[in-house]
Amino acid sequence: MKTALLCAVSLVAFSDLARAEEPSPLRGFPGVGEVVVASAHPDLGEARLRALVEERLQKASLLLDSSSPSASRLSIRVSGDHNTSARGAAYTSYDAALTVTEPASLERDPSSHVSAVVWQRAMRVGVFARELPAEAIIDKVQDLLGSFVAAVQAMRQAK
Repeated sequence: MKTALLCAVSLVAFSDLARAEEPSPLRGFPGVGEVVVASAHPDLGEARLRALVEERLQKASLLLDSSSPSASRLSIRVSGDHNTSARGAAYTSYDAALTVTEPASLERDPSSHVSAVVWQRAMRVGVFARELPAEAIIDKVQDLLGSFVAAVQAMRQAK
């Protein structure tokens, strides 16, 4: 029993060590140069969503001038789905997805320029109702932005 426990503890310790040594795609991340938004929610317009995202990035000192050659793109996409159950109950769900890409070149052909995803997360929120309040989606977008900002700040502190 002691041997099995020691092996389990060793495996956990080594897996954490291996994960800590993996290079992070956020290492040296300079910041976001462009914010792209798309919202399918009727009460959450793209201008409101963009302002919310840019304000959060500005507070975290992650919003850069878009003319920077290493400027990354942060995209927020809010998409929705409306359904009715067999009993006639309306169900509405929305997905909020945050993706950060940056310019990259292919190693096999450095003249080929692509966009590489360096960070991505998504969340879903749903209710049994005809429509979901915009504030519920804003909360999820704020959670996504908080996770992204925390990941960048953790990488910067690890230097």
